[in-house]
Amino acid sequence: MPKKLLCVLLALFCLYCSSCSKVSDLLDKAGAGDLKEKLDTAWSEVGKDAIDNLADSIWREYGFGRSLAWPDTGNGAFIPKLRGGVTEYSFWSDDGKCGCIYMSDVTKDEYDKYITNLKELGYGFSLTISVLDEVYVCDGLYIGLLREGKTLYICYGESVAELDDVYDAARSQNNK
Repeated sequence: MPKKLLCVLLALFCLYCSSCSKVSDLLDKAGAGDLKEKLDTAWSEVGKDAIDNLADSIWREYGFGRSLAWPDTGNGAFIPKLRGGVTEYSFWSDDGKCGCIYMSDVTKDEYDKYITNLKELGYGFSLTISVLDEVYVCDGLYIGLLREGKTLYICYGESVAELDDVYDAARSQNNK
């Protein structure tokens, strides 16, 4: 725990230093304005994701903040995390090939960002017929999404039939 806490504090300090207007002014006066620009670029390209991933790990390990019951093995490990809402539950097959994540409190903006993230990672919209609203595929891994108000089902598998099966299982779990 101390190493993780130290890393988080160090990252937050670096963020503070690079974003603080007084530090920025001092860097400009010292002729190191390009250093601030490089720090800003590094933060925007690398730092935010590193902090997000570290925060996710801390939340999983110590239970801080929202629930992140996200699969970390099998095909579920390749599903990008939705950084909003609350993960109510998730389950996956014994072999990890397919599963479903049920989330609540997902805003439209968070959902739209998630779709954009999927597309940036190479997932393409699939025209296959499914009980889910939208199906995306990349390298043989299918992700199906069904949004009902502020709830979201994220199902994954190696075929559309698997998506439909895990969605049905998630619905029956949700109705208990």
